[in-house]
Amino acid sequence: METTPLISVEPYLEGEKKRQRLLSKLIKVAVLLILLSSIPELYYGIVESILLIGITLVIFAVAYYLNKENQTDIAANIIILSLSLLLFVQTLQLGTASFTQVYYLPLVTGIPFILDTKKKVLFIFHLAHVVFFCLASFIIEDVFLHINPPLEFTDMNGPINMLCALFMSAFFMWSMIQDTIKSQSLLMLAKQRLEQRNDSLTKSNQELDHLVYSISHDLRAPIATALGLIEVSRLESDPEKLRYYESLKESSLKRLDNFIIDILNYLKNNRMDLSIEPIDIQAEIQHAIQMNALHNSGVDIKVEEIICDGYYSDRNRIRIILNNLISNALKYTREEAQPKYLQIKPSYDGTHLKLVIQDNGVGIHSEYLDKIFLMFFKTDEKSKGSGIGLYITKEAVNKIFGTIEVESKKM
Repeated sequence: METTPLISVEPYLEGEKKRQRLLSKLIKVAVLLILLSSIPELYYGIVESILLIGITLVIFAVAYYLNKENQTDIAANIIILSLSLLLFVQTLQLGTASFTQVYYLPLVTGIPFILDTKKKVLFIFHLAHVVFFCLASFIIEDVFLHINPPLEFTDMNGPINMLCALFMSAFFMWSMIQDTIKSQSLLMLAKQRLEQRNDSLTKSNQELDHLVYSISHDLRAPIATALGLIEVSRLESDPEKLRYYESLKESSLKRLDNFIIDILNYLKNNRMDLSIEPIDIQAEIQHAIQMNALHNSGVDIKVEEIICDGYYSDRNRIRIILNNLISNALKYTREEAQPKYLQIKPSYDGTHLKLVIQDNGVGIHSEYLDKIFLMFFKTDEKSKGSGIGLYITKEAVNKIFGTIEVESKKM
């Protein structure tokens, strides 16, 4: 569902915006050039021509307003139809020597770009009547509209019209090229976004398959263990053994609870948008230590104090990261290690937060170091964890644009 806008809605909207931008540019430049080209009419007082120029400016003003109100089709139709007729009338008034008819060039050039070419009948109609009026202006001469302007006016007006029409055509073509380049850039960006979403979807589907399989296994294992212990307990009367079985059942249920928490963290990290806010990293570290208080018996925990004013990040993901890293360090302590310790060393340079967590726990074999961040990877089937904690940690770090590294050796 998320990919649909990329392949159907956005290109259509971009096409509409492109036509709207081109028409807006055409109107602005055309008004400027019409005012420039009207200098001879104003200088020689050609009232009839000045009247047509005034009507043309009013039409452009109306079309500009309609285009701004997203009525691009109506604006384009008004401009093409009215301009082709007004140019024809003005050519009959001033004669072909005035070169008024050269304005048909930018008008014809713009038709394919300011009209919706999917409406073929309307497109052909406009193209046909513009060509008709252009050709008719050369054929029909000396009609009653002709006003016989002064020769000096014609000598001045012709070159100005030629220059203005050519400049308008060149500017319009340049605008179309720029819009095409921009459209191609947007299409490339849309393609990249689509590829990224497809890659993300493929990854999510693979993770989902793995997740369903692993959940069915990891949820059933502690439940099956607890049910087995219940059956054994029913046949046992020795209080010591019953207490032992109860502790085993408690361990199985805690394992189940931890696994459910990991799954919830996985879903939370995948679904939540980034929510950036100021973070007190010292308080968050203490919060994570308290959340794992059941596992820190006999562990000497030291946290270096730092001043971390102005650090902003996503609080939920920071908590996921800290909780998983501290939880792992406390769960996998070595019984023979004396003293057991956990050292947390945060540092902040005003831009980047660095967090170093050291312990003297059981460690990890070197051949597993590049795999521990994979989903459901366990170094040992007897592992206390679900195999998803470090994967979630790595994904959460990626979400806040960070990096994570590990150094360890098996003790």
